[in-house]
Amino acid sequence: MKSTIEKDKGWTGFDKGKTIGKPGHEGGIIIIDSENVHGARITVEELHDGHHPFVITYGIYGLLFHMHAKATLEMAGEYVADLKGKMNTLFEMYELREEGRTAEWYHEHDRLVHELTID
Repeated sequence: MKSTIEKDKGWTGFDKGKTIGKPGHEGGIIIIDSENVHGARITVEELHDGHHPFVITYGIYGLLFHMHAKATLEMAGEYVADLKGKMNTLFEMYELREEGRTAEWYHEHDRLVHELTID
């Protein structure tokens, strides 16, 4: 399993942290907003609906966009860490030139994308 330091590789606060505490697109207040230098963003909003008060929206620019809800901040944090790890793995895969990508490469790519979009 990758360490937190490796999972956070390439991730920084979106817009230098200026979005924290601001209203988000899902109707909550943004408490986490990270962007990856390779083109991805993960945002966590705290809602006040009681059932699933933490909504995570995330995407890889030009590839996917998804939303997921969690009941606790701890669960949301664990989910974000898992997302960062999977996204970093995809970014590492993209470093391989296209002519070197085998059927196995495409299978692994599609598996990871599917994992990022299932609830």
